[in-house]
Amino acid sequence: MRPNRGPCMTSAPIYEFAGLRIRSPLPLGARLSRGPHFDVEVVVDEAAPLPFERPSADVVAERRDSHFVYYTFCRVPGGVTARFFGLGEFFISESLDRVVCHCAPGMEMEYLSILLNGSIVAFLHAAQGRTVLHASAVRLGQRSIAVVGPSNQGKSTVAAILCAAGASLLTDDVLVVDSDPGPVVLARRGSCELRLRPGTEAIADRFSATTIRRPTVDQRMAFLPPAVSEARVPLSAIVFPRPVPESTEVHARRLRMGEAALLLGANQRIEGWRDAAVLRQQFQAVSDIVARVPVIDLTLPWGPPYAADLAAQIVHACTIATTDARELVL
Repeated sequence: MRPNRGPCMTSAPIYEFAGLRIRSPLPLGARLSRGPHFDVEVVVDEAAPLPFERPSADVVAERRDSHFVYYTFCRVPGGVTARFFGLGEFFISESLDRVVCHCAPGMEMEYLSILLNGSIVAFLHAAQGRTVLHASAVRLGQRSIAVVGPSNQGKSTVAAILCAAGASLLTDDVLVVDSDPGPVVLARRGSCELRLRPGTEAIADRFSATTIRRPTVDQRMAFLPPAVSEARVPLSAIVFPRPVPESTEVHARRLRMGEAALLLGANQRIEGWRDAAVLRQQFQAVSDIVARVPVIDLTLPWGPPYAADLAAQIVHACTIATTDARELVL
């Protein structure tokens, strides 16, 4: 990638997501960059039909199950094409400094923003060798806690509950982690917007009436909680939530390093990597993270409604599960 590609010459805003500056006519759920330079330029093309097949046979990464292919990233001349079947497509240049996207016919443009803010940003970081977890994260005091898990596991909900109790949002859904030399692992600031699924929107009512909120095209509620100002924050704990509606208490168990490594390895933001070099990098990064950051299996009583003191219960359970968690204070 060519950093500091050049000053912005159009009205398209420049966003900063985990240190990556993206000039995009599509709105992103990240803070605006202060400078005129950018690393990645996003171009929106006209809607075009998307055949239900891979763009090429050279698959870089692919998420699928026995019934459906959700997305595929394939090498094509000049770069990689990411196809999200039924929604949209993105061409990512080989130099990682240009993204050209278009919707499937009849789809709303907002879907492109959601995909760009999630999977495409995650790919751009991962393709540069960074560790990108499927996680939300908040800052508690001078430390931070990451909430990791697959889709519909309660990551954004837990983050919102913690923010409503006084934490600050570090990111939602996409967490870029730096394993710099030294005793700590650093989590990068990403999205400044939380997106809650139907049934959990009432948590947004715990925030000030002036908190900006809006409905999204995929039937969620997006809102802006208090956000961190630092670009990177030390990561003091990683939790894997297990929502249990019939439970009445929060239970935390610190995972052994082997369990923790398997868990984090299975929860990269881009699933189904085929590239051996990327897989080796992920294995090494995950091993390094779990050696320095406690990973906690967290069983949670689940709503709605959600207990008013659930955030305090989570912090207390983490405190008991790991000695480092005494740094986590609301």
